[in-house]
Amino acid sequence: MHELSVLQAVLDELPQHVPAGGELKKLELRVGALEHLDGEVMRSGWAALTEGTKFAGSELVIRVVPVRVRCRSCEREYRPDDVSILICPDCGKACPEVLDGAGLVLHSLHVNMPDESRTTGPPPDKPSPEKA
Repeated sequence: MHELSVLQAVLDELPQHVPAGGELKKLELRVGALEHLDGEVMRSGWAALTEGTKFAGSELVIRVVPVRVRCRSCEREYRPDDVSILICPDCGKACPEVLDGAGLVLHSLHVNMPDESRTTGPPPDKPSPEKA
């Protein structure tokens, strides 16, 4: 179950991408089908790993990227029916170049920022110094 180690690596990177004072609401990962990561395990693992952190309660969205390969022998591009068998449907050789469907990408973050108008100006019930 390598899902937790993958999630821990993502969690370790988040402080660089979420501004101070920002509240992470949702993050989207693009996961290649060749990674064989279980989405349910990842979602429950995310909840467990973020519990008690500033990222607790954030939603993890996983988009699986299908595998697309090109045969290095005959140059045919195809999407295999079974990602564990990458044999060219035209020439029958197993020499694929993976074009899509491998790796993991932190695709997007949805972060709520505090309302800065309340922290930079005078309180709403007091006039600004220029108007006094």
